[in-house]
Amino acid sequence: MSIQIFSTNSASLLVLLGLVAAHLAIDFAFQTDQDVRLKRQFRVWAFAKHGLLHAVMAYCLSGLWPVWQIPAVVLVVHPLIDLAKEAGTRSLASRRKDAVLPARWKLVALLADQALHLGVLFALAALLDGAGQISGPPFWTTVFGQLWIKILVLSAGFILSVYAGGVVVGILVEPLVRELRSTGDESSLSPRRRGFEKGGRYIGQLERTLILLFVLVNQPTGVGFLVAAKSLFRFGDLKEHEDRMEAEYIIIGTMLSFAWGLVAAWLTQYVLQNI
Repeated sequence: MSIQIFSTNSASLLVLLGLVAAHLAIDFAFQTDQDVRLKRQFRVWAFAKHGLLHAVMAYCLSGLWPVWQIPAVVLVVHPLIDLAKEAGTRSLASRRKDAVLPARWKLVALLADQALHLGVLFALAALLDGAGQISGPPFWTTVFGQLWIKILVLSAGFILSVYAGGVVVGILVEPLVRELRSTGDESSLSPRRRGFEKGGRYIGQLERTLILLFVLVNQPTGVGFLVAAKSLFRFGDLKEHEDRMEAEYIIIGTMLSFAWGLVAAWLTQYVLQNI
């Protein structure tokens, strides 16, 4: 597995892999709902805190202690990209009568934001390599060897599947939630009917974790049993209430979650087998 733009392929790719893993960890695994809300309110210190966490994690996982340019670039560029994303989405929403950004625009904004972040990390690794600042393997590789590569790939794959998947699925089912609320049947969305406040989120995370595990241990048939188990527990009570809209909402959300989990798991398995 090689990228021709890099001259010292193995070391440069390891640095890039560390930067990507650091980015996914801070952007998805460690960023809280409150952090997201504060950034949407344009609190400068929230952007600064987020950028600082990214810079520290990128510096730590890169394993290049003398290269101060890594945390410096991430500290400056990452908050600027996030600020541009929030400003753009707010501007687009303000032009609509309901001041609500459609889910498809939110998804495009998320994908564009992530593409810019990853593009910056790729360019940073390439420039450092071209300047001769990646002359040997990163520190962590000298300590753990090939195990460090597997740790980075597995960590990135886990975060991509479990946490990033939750964000994407949440955006995609958002119109269905609005339609449920628009029916006027508030009982269908009451805490008692809906269960725990974050129960659906945790269930989704657990199911994508299991999907990743089944694929990595070459037991994809386990995914079928997981689908059957979830169908048994989640759809039984809805049949009694004859709430078709909510049943379809759960089915769609489940299928999206499973699809994302499978794609992320297969991608992780592919990288592990070819790196």
